[in-house]
Order: sequence, then C-alpha cells, then structure tokens
Amino acid sequence: MNNVKAVPSHVGFIMDGNGRWAKSRKLSHYKGHEAGGARMFGLLRHSFEIGVKTVTCYVLSTENLKRDASEVKGVFLLVSIAIKIFIELSDEFHVKIKFAGDMHALSPRLAKALHKVEEHSLQYEAEGKCIYVCLAYGSRNEIVRAANKALQKGETLTEESLLASLDAPINLDLVIRPGGEHRLSNFMLYQCTYAEIYFSDVLFPDFSDEEYDKALEWYASRKRNFGLRKDNTATKPNN
Repeated sequence: MNNVKAVPSHVGFIMDGNGRWAKSRKLSHYKGHEAGGARMFGLLRHSFEIGVKTVTCYVLSTENLKRDASEVKGVFLLVSIAIKIFIELSDEFHVKIKFAGDMHALSPRLAKALHKVEEHSLQYEAEGKCIYVCLAYGSRNEIVRAANKALQKGETLTEESLLASLDAPINLDLVIRPGGEHRLSNFMLYQCTYAEIYFSDVLFPDFSDEEYDKALEWYASRKRNFGLRKDNTATKPNN
C-alpha cells in the first residue's frame, strides 16, 4: 500500500466460501475449512505488515453450530490444531489475541486451551494490536450477553458502556466479505455502525493478499463523514 494513512485501523473478515471452494474441487468440507484457515493466517500476517492494528476473523457463527455435526466438529478440531500458530503470530507481531463468542458452546478442553492462548498474549496488550477470533459467535447473542452483564451489576447502559461490555469492544473500519454474498450474517452489528463494507465474489480460500490490497485501495477511495457534513456539522433530517 502506498497510502499508509488510508490503512484502516480495524478490519473484519467474514470467512465465506470454504465449503463451495471444497465442493468445486470434490474435497471434504474439512479440507475447505483447512484451506480457509491457512488463508486467514496469511491475511493476518499481511494486515500487521502493512500497519493494520486490529483484525477480526469470523470463523464460526451461532447459526453455523446447527450445521452437520461432523462439519462443526472439524472446525473445532482445526481451531485446536491452529493454537500453536496463534501463539507464533502473537509472539511475531506482539499482538493480543481474544476469542469472542459463547465459550459455553465449546468443549471445556478447547475453551481452556484458548484461554491459555489469551493469557499468553496478554504480555503484548500495551502494543495496541489485537486479533479477535469469532467462534460460536453471533452479534445478537453478544449484545444480549453484554446487556445482561450490566443488568446483573445494576448498571444503566449507555452506548459507550454497551460497546465496552462486548466481546470485541472496538468499532470496525472495514468489513471484507469474500464468497459472493452481500450481507453481514450477524457479524458485529453494533461495531459496524459506520464501517465500510467490501464484497468480493472470490471464495475465501482464494482471497489472496492481492485481493486484500484491492479492498484496501477501495477503502482508501471512500469519504468517511460519519454522519457529518463536509463542514463538520451534524446532518439534520428534513422537517
């Protein structure tokens, strides 16, 4: 990227198309998710090399948990296998790692292993870089859990306090969805308020660093006013 100032601080990836990629090659869903995982680690590396501070990966939604049990089990297995790579990435780029979602949907063994990854990466918290991995995640579920936390504490929610109570308490700048679909699919709805959303027909395992750069170039071309006019005054509705 030539225009460093245009690099988004927080990028979210909706990892769509792994199954269709595998089917087109007469491979199992497991092989598709395996290829998608490998590509995600490549995109994470590229992100931190060009100056992105936070990356969120939408790996498995709460709705995906209703898929064939063998496919869901395969995704969890791949996550457990990838633990070593998460730690290597954390150490290489000095980045904190946080797993977002309903951890009760995971086996106690996997949840414990992921917690150890989080603990290991806390040493880099002051660096200001983070990877959020959305696993058994749904934005509506996340918002409800955050609101219930406040209710249990007897707190009155504000927009700021609700954001702070979410699994991933940081607004998105750019959401990238490969795979040809044009929807958010319950991904970080609260954090996406003013995110730019880039859709690509390329299936996720084939979404190369070059395709990522195209998305970043598109992002750099956007004028982000956040609901303000060019003179920095708030937009008012017509009477």
